[in-house]
Amino acid sequence: MRSDNFVIVEADENYNNSVGDIIINTSVENVENINRVVKVIVAPEYTKLQKGDLVLVHHNILRIQNDISGIERKSMFHIEGNKYWVPLTEVLMYKSSDDSEGWMSIDPFVFIKAVKVEDFKVGNYLINGATDSYKGKEKLNGTVSFTNEELKHKGVYKGDRVYFTEYSQHEFKIGGDIHYKMKTNDILLKI
Repeated sequence: MRSDNFVIVEADENYNNSVGDIIINTSVENVENINRVVKVIVAPEYTKLQKGDLVLVHHNILRIQNDISGIERKSMFHIEGNKYWVPLTEVLMYKSSDDSEGWMSIDPFVFIKAVKVEDFKVGNYLINGATDSYKGKEKLNGTVSFTNEELKHKGVYKGDRVYFTEYSQHEFKIGGDIHYKMKTNDILLKI
């Protein structure tokens, strides 16, 4: 099979909604626990992607939904069994099957690791620093965790602290940490 502007992938599970034996989400509508990591079966020859690579994709690729009659349906990207097609515009990062470099972001996407708001002590009082935060994380800033070529050319590298535009971030859990996916032009400044 040949693909020109999409990859064909397979997924082990549609949802990552359990911790051990405990189910943490029973709703198909909730996007927070949808699996976003899938394995490449077929990719266009002109891309860096190869058979066996892992890719991080948009949450709607594997999302199960209820139709107007309440019947559960696979996403419009579903082919058969555990196979899906993914437009290249919805492939956000990849990890080579030889795992030589770890996860690599694909232009124009960049991932920013959320920074936990720290409590601080003033005299004998513990002050919660979360007065302007999002889910206990610093609002509109974080550290670059997965950069891209365009940001590197602008002098922004992994580990740099940056501010980003409001409503630009989409939350992903990677390696147990919260990361925000956004585009290069959403980065406002390096701190």
